[in-house]
Amino acid sequence: MKKNIQIFLFVMAFVLNSVAAQNLSSFTPQIINFYKSQYGASNQNWAVDQTKDGAIVVGNNKGLLIANAGEWHLYELPGQKIVRCVAAAKDGRIYTGAYGEFGYWSKVGYGDWQYTSLNKLIKDKRFERDEFWKILLAKDGNVYFQSFGALYKYQNNKITSIPIPGNIMYLFEVNDELYFQVLGKGLYRLRNNLSEPLVLDDRLTNDEIISILPAPEYGIMVGTVHYGLFRFWNGQFTPLFPHLTAYLSRNQLNAGAVINKNSYAFGTIENGILQIDAQGNILNIFNQHQGLQNNTILGLNTDNIGNLWCAMDKGFAEIALHSPFRYFKDLGGDFGSVYSGVIFQNQLYIGTNQGLFYRNLNGQEEDFQRISGLDGQIWNLSVIDGQLFCGHNKGTCLIENHQPIVLSDISGGTHIAFPQNNDSVLLQGTYVGLAVFKKNRNQWSFSNIVKGTEFIPINDWLQDSTGRFWISHMYKGIYLAEISKDYTSVKTIKDLSHAVGLNPKYKEWLFSYQGNILLTSGDGIYQPRLIHQNIYFERDVQLEKKFAPIYNAKKIFYANHTYWGVFDDNVVRIVSGDFSKNYTYNFKDFSLVGGYENIVPLTDQTVLLCGENGFAMYDSDKFSNHGNASFKLNNFYYLENGRLKAVNWDGKVPLSLSYNHNDLSFSVDFPIYDREVLFQFRLNRNGTIGSWSNWTKIGTQNYTNLNAGDYTIEAKNNITNQIITYDFHIKDPWYWNLLAKITYVIIGLLILYSIRKRIEQRHANALQKKQREMDEKLRLQKLEHEHQLLVTKQDVLQKEVEVRSEDLANSANELIKRKRLLNKMHNELEKINDVNTNNNNIKKLSKELDRQLQLDKQESRLFEKGFNTIHDQFFQKLLTQFPDLTPADLKLAAYLRMNMGSKEIAPLLNITIRGVELKRYRLRKKLQLNADSNLNEFMMKF
Repeated sequence: MKKNIQIFLFVMAFVLNSVAAQNLSSFTPQIINFYKSQYGASNQNWAVDQTKDGAIVVGNNKGLLIANAGEWHLYELPGQKIVRCVAAAKDGRIYTGAYGEFGYWSKVGYGDWQYTSLNKLIKDKRFERDEFWKILLAKDGNVYFQSFGALYKYQNNKITSIPIPGNIMYLFEVNDELYFQVLGKGLYRLRNNLSEPLVLDDRLTNDEIISILPAPEYGIMVGTVHYGLFRFWNGQFTPLFPHLTAYLSRNQLNAGAVINKNSYAFGTIENGILQIDAQGNILNIFNQHQGLQNNTILGLNTDNIGNLWCAMDKGFAEIALHSPFRYFKDLGGDFGSVYSGVIFQNQLYIGTNQGLFYRNLNGQEEDFQRISGLDGQIWNLSVIDGQLFCGHNKGTCLIENHQPIVLSDISGGTHIAFPQNNDSVLLQGTYVGLAVFKKNRNQWSFSNIVKGTEFIPINDWLQDSTGRFWISHMYKGIYLAEISKDYTSVKTIKDLSHAVGLNPKYKEWLFSYQGNILLTSGDGIYQPRLIHQNIYFERDVQLEKKFAPIYNAKKIFYANHTYWGVFDDNVVRIVSGDFSKNYTYNFKDFSLVGGYENIVPLTDQTVLLCGENGFAMYDSDKFSNHGNASFKLNNFYYLENGRLKAVNWDGKVPLSLSYNHNDLSFSVDFPIYDREVLFQFRLNRNGTIGSWSNWTKIGTQNYTNLNAGDYTIEAKNNITNQIITYDFHIKDPWYWNLLAKITYVIIGLLILYSIRKRIEQRHANALQKKQREMDEKLRLQKLEHEHQLLVTKQDVLQKEVEVRSEDLANSANELIKRKRLLNKMHNELEKINDVNTNNNNIKKLSKELDRQLQLDKQESRLFEKGFNTIHDQFFQKLLTQFPDLTPADLKLAAYLRMNMGSKEIAPLLNITIRGVELKRYRLRKKLQLNADSNLNEFMMKF
């Protein structure tokens, strides 16, 4: 019995999930409008098609628009005529029709589009008055150009005019048959250039056939302006999907297209596009209310991945039917920014900054309803224990029967979940810490705030395998806490916002992978480490390699076996759970809530992306990267005489360019239009790897003044991992060809010979110079030697002078002593002689003393002469510096130089000691010596 109940519950869950998934798909596909300011032409567009390479082409009032390298390029017809119709052929040609003009556009190799007019093939002059509204590329290879009054077939470069039984509407090919309407008559078939009537019905007599498509299951589906849709089969012309007739008639059917075997699109004049399935059920109505910039549809077509394109009276647009995303846009401003969402009891609940809204998923499209009493910020919606919890700016409540039941008034309820191994307790982040809810008799009630967390406004929390809680602060980083078993208080709590290893430039976000707590930021994935009870972080290189497409996302979410990386600039990158595929999406007109980005799984198949003005739904069953769009080189030009010229290259043989063509322009294209495509380029030369350029929206890169060598140009985009490469060679300039090189070798040899001769001459000159230098050195050495001898001789003479001066000084001293003695003896004898006047012996002795005194005077003159001779150089030197010195000054200076005192000098000068001191004073003044200077030392050193 229990097993049967489990099976029943599983089946019911599967059924409900499938129903919910189907109804979630009813939201609007992304509509990408292209405005006049973007494509640079007229507002009015008439037709749209896609080339074999994926480029979208549009017929515009000003000419032909072609998408290339992230830009729209306008190509004008002769006379600037309006392009009413356009058709892209498999051979690469683009056929266009206008008033009195039709032809095709083509390009050779990697050049630009060139127009070829086919007018010259037409001989009928009435052609000049025809305006061509339809070009049909038949399966048999023929091209039909159709105006309302004529039909021409282009085959094998010839134009054939096909007779028609009156004015006709558009020509169609369905199931290998050609159909058209003759106005006022009915439906015709064209076979072998002959018109065959099929339906001559009154309903067609006064109506216009706008569309002929393959009908569901069998026959053809004919769309008229006033009577709706018909099926033609086996000669029967019967109404089809009559419930749509009033809508199509009221809004004026104007175009039709097959989306796939189960879906059709019809464009109208009044109300945009109607999309139906093969049973006639309305799938979508795309109009201005849904996001189109205009309701008047002039042309419809599908691209090669199943997206719908429409040419409008104002601009043109892509409806991304193939995209896995569906959207709800708050065009009226009543919904607000979305922060959370959940499916509960087959109803979609959306929490925004303006309140809580819900919508039934019962198969009928309904508007969202607001739940009263919950106006303002909703932070979190979670289904837990079979109940819907709502975290509001003013508290937390349960939602039962669309009514709130308040559980707590604690502000700002964010993430709420069970802690590990305890389903009777719920923990919730709030503005004032971690709130605890407890279950009693199947009723949940608020218990307490965990003490120690009151100061943390909590955005998110996770619990690791050890039971510790990692808490994300709303504004400034991460905390690590251990909480008591009764959840009343924290045991320990650490602020990790400044932990070692984290980059302070980025805010960190919690992320769990295989049970491990990780931090993500804008520069990598961080793994926490523990050393001596201290937490630090390091980049997990191995994990970053695994998460390579999203390792540097600022946030990483896991939903439905898929990883989501959120980047700045409104970029989301999706990675499959096994990391084998990735999908990059640059939203064009949808933005996640900045700083509060949130991605929520709704079902096993559907993921909710919370947006600033609504939300997006992602269908994981449609995981797709870019369909069959190819990334390739589109244009390759070189600059010649100021003009770009296409490189003539078929891509099969190596490309070699003249050196004169070394200014190059490369254009790559990746024809995806439902997201923003960015490009990077890198140029490598002679095996040296260059640097990648910055990401750019324009897929064109220019290089100027490239040197000769082997090059590789590389390009990549932000959608795929593919890198395309093209190799080319730039030849040497004319002045570096073989003949030039031989000439340069000969000239070089001559130069080398000349250099050698000059070197030899320089060497010889250097030897001569060296010899001269050696001779000069020897001469200088000889002079130095002679100078040394003179110095030595002078030193000897100086020493002799010093010795003689010393001897002279000694002689002077002896002379002074003797003179003193003789004068003393003479004076004593004079005294004796005065007493004994008749004493002959005394007189005799006195005469001898006089003679000795005379001899002493002679010796003094000889002394003075010798003194002057010895000190002659001293006197000259002294007079040179002090020319005012007298002979007496010089004599005194000489005595001072001999280190003689005043007492010794006085007798030699026959003056008193005071007289000597006076002379010394006068000499000091002449020498300008201060009072502190020693006169004897000055003379001895002079």
